[in-house]
Amino acid sequence: MARVEGELFKIALASLEAEPIAWECGENIILFNPDTVEAYAKRAEISPKPLFSAPPALVVPDKLPREYRNGWPLAYSDYAEGWNDCREAMLQGDKS
Repeated sequence: MARVEGELFKIALASLEAEPIAWECGENIILFNPDTVEAYAKRAEISPKPLFSAPPALVVPDKLPREYRNGWPLAYSDYAEGWNDCREAMLQGDKS
């Protein structure tokens, strides 16, 4: 659980420190060079809108099925049970 919270903290911190990847300078005008943006904004007397890349979405792994052979669970099923417990904890967040 602490590992997931740590990753979320890193993503949130990165979004605060993120620099724009481009600027919207009016209708259908996107500029990528900061120097060009400043010069264009002065001439056009506009306030460019910074555009940021979106952080990658967090992904929860798929649930693993319990495997049985001839009615007996395999040792793998213990691994699957642990995997699925961790997956459930990720989906629950702080709701536990």
